[in-house]
Amino acid sequence: MKKILNKRLEKISAFIEDGESVIDIGCDHGLLGIYLYLNRENMKIVSSDINSGPLTIAKENLLKYHLEDKIELRLGNGLDTITDDINTVVISGMGGITMVNILKKIDN
Repeated sequence: MKKILNKRLEKISAFIEDGESVIDIGCDHGLLGIYLYLNRENMKIVSSDINSGPLTIAKENLLKYHLEDKIELRLGNGLDTITDDINTVVISGMGGITMVNILKKIDN
């Protein structure tokens, strides 16, 4: 398969095993989810973003790889897009303060 990830996303993908239910918070272009779906077994992938613009790009990429019915897109704020069936959360590609603010919203 053609390389679609930059080095940062390649490193992140190495931590995700087959059979995971993954949500990529702040998915931007959706390429991490596409890569995981194409290179891992039995994956559930959700790509989410707070802005509709990045989700439009992610949708275009899903169409390009014919995965529009395999990867779910969700519009929402950070962890608000997580459902009980998700067991792996990726939060990357945004500033550290933004990531900390997302994580501060977790109920203990």
